[in-house]
Amino acid sequence: MKNILPRILWLIIGIFIISFLYSFFSNLPFLIAFVNSFFVMGLLLLMIGSFTFVVEKGFFNGIIYSIKRFRKSTQAGKFFSKYDNLDSTKPIHEEYLVKRTVSITQPFLIVGGLLTFISIVAAYYLA
Repeated sequence: MKNILPRILWLIIGIFIISFLYSFFSNLPFLIAFVNSFFVMGLLLLMIGSFTFVVEKGFFNGIIYSIKRFRKSTQAGKFFSKYDNLDSTKPIHEEYLVKRTVSITQPFLIVGGLLTFISIVAAYYLA
């Protein structure tokens, strides 16, 4: 995560080109199709960035930890854990602290938020 500026610039250039090509071949007027495709791609990047942010911070690790903890606390869970390999990955306390890093989180959040905001402002002025 040393320098995210080139990734941001490449994402913006790529989305601009894709939106331009889509709006050129669309049946809608050029500007409306351009703003619509810009908005959809911005929201897509924002959703992907948000999902990777949630995964990075370990939200699902907490859910997995609580499920394993509940399973070990019940009588039936103790019995079934003897015969399957679901809990043989790592001990519960070690797996809970694992945090994954994804290098595309910040660029996707920044570009997605920026494109969504720009397309909303542009749609307001076009209407």
